[in-house]
Amino acid sequence: MKISDLNQNKAFIQPSIVNPLIESELSEPYFKVGSWPTSSWWKSFNSQELNTFVEEALASNPTILSIEQKVEAAHQVVEESKSPLFPAVFFNASEDWGKLSKNGIPYQFNPSLGSIYNLVDLNLNFKYEFDFWGKNRNALKASVGLEKSQRAEYKQVELMITTTLAKAYFALKTNLQRRELYIELKNIQLKVLELNNLLERDAMRSKIDPATATEDLESITKEIFALDNEINQNKTFINILKGSGPSDELKIDENLNPVPKAFALPVQLSSDLIIRRPDLVASIWKVESLVYDVNVSVADFFPRVDLLGFIGLESFPFKYLLDWKSRQGRLQPSIHIPIFKAGEIRAKYRKNKAKLEGAIFDYNDLLLKSLKEAADNIVTLSQTYKQKNSQKIILNRAQLKLDLYELRYERGIDSLLTVYNAQEELIRKKLDDLMITYEQYVSIVQLIKSLGGGYCETDLKGFFKEDING
Repeated sequence: MKISDLNQNKAFIQPSIVNPLIESELSEPYFKVGSWPTSSWWKSFNSQELNTFVEEALASNPTILSIEQKVEAAHQVVEESKSPLFPAVFFNASEDWGKLSKNGIPYQFNPSLGSIYNLVDLNLNFKYEFDFWGKNRNALKASVGLEKSQRAEYKQVELMITTTLAKAYFALKTNLQRRELYIELKNIQLKVLELNNLLERDAMRSKIDPATATEDLESITKEIFALDNEINQNKTFINILKGSGPSDELKIDENLNPVPKAFALPVQLSSDLIIRRPDLVASIWKVESLVYDVNVSVADFFPRVDLLGFIGLESFPFKYLLDWKSRQGRLQPSIHIPIFKAGEIRAKYRKNKAKLEGAIFDYNDLLLKSLKEAADNIVTLSQTYKQKNSQKIILNRAQLKLDLYELRYERGIDSLLTVYNAQEELIRKKLDDLMITYEQYVSIVQLIKSLGGGYCETDLKGFFKEDING
């Protein structure tokens, strides 16, 4: 079986026949035609804090360090798989010292040797298997495929850690700003409570109004407590992701940079997504490895031809060891033909073939989910930009209402409570706007993740057109 045979396998879905993108989204002002995300995509947010956190995570995150060792282990398996392609050579040295019985057969036949003997052997042994059916070559290619798959998995783990860290970072920044707004809201509510207490004392308000104001104040205080707890959890999570202690100090400012006005999308997204996502690439290399495993099991049906031999020196008296007459050698070709193994070879072949078919279906499932994920994230990001635009209008109207109420208060038309209510409404609209901004950041990070985060496997560009075997 060859890799190119997969192109004709109806079970192997090619990305060119599936296009999940909604082209109308690309005409929206929130997107622009551009290149794929870069490998250092987090720098596009222009946050030195985020850059530092990601660099620390890449250097110290235990999960990333663990997968690095798995990659190294896979590489050493490849090196190990190369050895059967070459002759195995061993050096053996032995010395046998003993005393012969004078009544024994060896001494009786040759008494001139004496009863004390010293037999010395120095040999170079070698063994070589002729790879007529490509068993060892296919085993090597299978291990190479697993190494490539492991390297792609390593990039997938990096992508998951960095995107999770970015979302945690934006959650922390958002919660810090939310806390500031809730503090402003609490200060306004304190003023409302103070004013209602004065009005109730002068019999201009009932006790219901101060009670309601107190209830609202406590609700806001409870929200601040909840935010403090969430902020601490955000900091702990970031520390863990970047490989630091959970309680390590995390210095961070409260400013949140504005979201980019437009996100760059490549026009060839559906056709090139397969080489841009490390999880898809890992799945393909796994399929390739299993193809070669099937070929290895096919080779078991054919005879195995080995060549054994040795060259060396042997001397019964040690003093003649380096004599030319002490040389010895042997060649031993052998053929191993499987006649009856109770179906073991056929079962192994069918097992490997079933694994291959299962890996193909796993790839198909992942490909369809990946295409859907990219399309869904494009639509989601577009919706957040639309919500942001609507929220800007709402904020402008709320600010205008506050300005008008302040003017009416100055002219004696409305009370100060009306101004406080308008201030509270404006702050709550700002809280809504802040959450939409956070959703924009999360949507951008999710879209970057679904596009592969700057990963690209150029070796697969001809995967669906050419035979990887060459």
